[in-house]
Amino acid sequence: MKTGAITAAIVIAIVIVAGVGYYLLTRREVGPITKSPEEMALKSTDAPSGWLKGESTTWLSLDVVAQHFGTSVSNMQSWGYDRGVQQVFIGDNKSNLWSGVLRFSNVDGASKAFSQLRTVYNPERENTIPQKIGDECAGYTETVEYSTHVIIFRKANVVAIVSTFGPTWMFSFDDTIAYAKIVEGRIQ
Repeated sequence: MKTGAITAAIVIAIVIVAGVGYYLLTRREVGPITKSPEEMALKSTDAPSGWLKGESTTWLSLDVVAQHFGTSVSNMQSWGYDRGVQQVFIGDNKSNLWSGVLRFSNVDGASKAFSQLRTVYNPERENTIPQKIGDECAGYTETVEYSTHVIIFRKANVVAIVSTFGPTWMFSFDDTIAYAKIVEGRIQ
């Protein structure tokens, strides 16, 4: 009886050690993203074919980002805000497609910034996103005469915002998710 119990304990220990070893060998820790925010943002080629009428790229200063996040410059500095860019694409029917990509020096700071940005967009209006985007994500829709769909997400030390605006038939929430997935794919 003791031999059977000892054998079972050894087998369990081997399985546990093998599982931990496999995990340690196969896990992919994402280190700090160093790619330029401009490289990660949406591009004109991502816009609907034949839709684009104009575009602009703006590097985001610390004070502009702090204002958009509803916080102070000192908070943004303490969170390690490094650099950010916004890409705006203007199309037919008074519609636009917008992306903002902000890089932080560390994951913890980016997570704090994401949490702060989430409060700006009001968690009571938050939509369910049917698929995971990044490490943390949230989505919002507001429809009056036009529809605005917003996806914010954090992946490692990068916070991204993707927004669509236009007549209700122009962009859906699912379209906005698809654009967010394009940006997510560029964050590496």
